[in-house]
Amino acid sequence: MTRAFLLTVPISNVQVESVGTRSRKNNIFQGSSAESILGKVRLEALQKPFMVLWKMGKIRSLYAQKAEPATVKNLKRGVASMLMMQLKSGKMSETDASGKCLSEYKVTKDQVIRTKHMDTCKTQEMGFTTHSPVLGVSGKSASETVITLENGIIKSADVEETHILSINARHKAATKVLSRQSLKLKKIEVGPAEVAGKDAASVVKSLDDKLLSVGIMVEKVKTKCKGCPNWASIHF
Repeated sequence: MTRAFLLTVPISNVQVESVGTRSRKNNIFQGSSAESILGKVRLEALQKPFMVLWKMGKIRSLYAQKAEPATVKNLKRGVASMLMMQLKSGKMSETDASGKCLSEYKVTKDQVIRTKHMDTCKTQEMGFTTHSPVLGVSGKSASETVITLENGIIKSADVEETHILSINARHKAATKVLSRQSLKLKKIEVGPAEVAGKDAASVVKSLDDKLLSVGIMVEKVKTKCKGCPNWASIHF
């Protein structure tokens, strides 16, 4: 019988810093706090614990408060996706925060390397730029996760992702985003007593009835334009 685990994931002491080495003058995060960047409401939501159903190294479900901002739920989806792994080398299609993607695993005794082929990822909603390829943009992404094991226990998980976006008409006009995330095992202690239930959803509800399954793929973040004219005030 294959066992599944419900993991409670709390987030605290949130800090934001630059991935690359930057001078004090060019560091946009210098003097900033998590609250000043995320806002008080989003920061408070981010620090509310969420739950993950983890089965055979894969994230099957993520439970969070439905009313939480999409940005916050997406961050939690990203954290949960860092725990995706398997103990056998090979390629397989799997679903995480990026969507349904082809992933390649290389496994040694104490290490699992997961390379996600981002060009194969299929998401719930694809972005739109323009009908003209010349006026459109091209993207290239890469993602690699290195998981270190010790006596069969995850000791650390380190993820590095790069995203390059360029204008088709002028490839020199491009931007690059580099992100790194790291999880490290601090200590091992006895967990809470097992809770009976017919399925994961019923167990989650018995522990916190505010938590609902919100899906693993990231959702589109809707932004409101500040200072934009109302459509009714536009004259043709």
